Amino acid sequence: MVIGAVWYGPLFGKKWMELVGVDSADQEATKKMQKSAGPLYLVQFILTLFQVLVLAHLVSDTKLA
Repeated sequence: MVIGAVWYGPLFGKKWMELVGVDSADQEATKKMQKSAGPLYLVQFILTLFQVLVLAHLVSDTKLA
């Protein structure tokens, strides 16, 4: 998540906004994108925790002998 924030922020943020058709000078569109990003990050974090839980169970059930 941190790498994505850096990737789409300071590194390639302007180019990404150009490709998705958002004008960086349009404050309304920028606020709308920022408002919708919070819930998406929360959902992604919860899904990542679920993935870790499933992987932990898979590893713990695998016996190496």
